[in-house]
Amino acid sequence: MKISVKSVRVMAADAGLPDTLIDRHLDALCGMALRLRAAERKLCQNKIRGWYSDRNLNKAQLFDILDD
Repeated sequence: MKISVKSVRVMAADAGLPDTLIDRHLDALCGMALRLRAAERKLCQNKIRGWYSDRNLNKAQLFDILDD
């Protein structure tokens, strides 16, 4: 999984963090972004696994499950 440093810098700036704080803690911010991405991916995988193994004939569309 790859996350670009530029995207982390832009997200932090959009969140309102000052540039000095972003420059000082860029490695920690990148690590946090990777952990968040991994957690989101695991959550989506579990939702897909649950949808696939559901034996209900009237199960929701897959994209509706992922939007929740």
